[in-house]
Amino acid sequence: MDVKTAFLHAELDEEIYITQPLGFKSATMPSHVCHLIKSLYSLKQAPYVWNKSINSHLQANGYHPTNTNTCIYIHHEGRSIVFLSLYMDNCTIFSTHNLLQETKSVLSTKFNINDLGEASSVLSIEILQDHCHGTLQLHQAGHINSLLTKFGLTDCKPHYTPMNVGLSLSSVPNWGSNTIDR
Repeated sequence: MDVKTAFLHAELDEEIYITQPLGFKSATMPSHVCHLIKSLYSLKQAPYVWNKSINSHLQANGYHPTNTNTCIYIHHEGRSIVFLSLYMDNCTIFSTHNLLQETKSVLSTKFNINDLGEASSVLSIEILQDHCHGTLQLHQAGHINSLLTKFGLTDCKPHYTPMNVGLSLSSVPNWGSNTIDR
């Protein structure tokens, strides 16, 4: 999900004045300034007030940031759970279908959102999901290969990650419990 013109949604909590933009100068008052009410891109406060705005909206609708990462929100409904990851003006939502639609609805009540479809990568982590087999794979092969190319190391000897190849991960007990924070 992409929030269109995200930084322009947030109201400023301090007084900021700017010179009149080119093309909008008043002929009768050319030396006057404009009082900003909402944030603008390139303001140093813009990311902060945007984060405050979306954070308060999400929390007012039952989405709570995790203790370990305040950009990841969790929402429970019965045994169903939704994870919402926020990075700048992009949201990645992990959930069952019914909560996915509800989360999109919550976001669209305040913000103009663009659904980018199922995520294929997030922060250079590639996502491969097989709905038929119920599997999910995360890897960074593409990013690693581009870094190797960038630094001229494509002929180097590979070194494998410390995780055991073929490690089978099982489901978490008490999944959907309100007492668990991940």
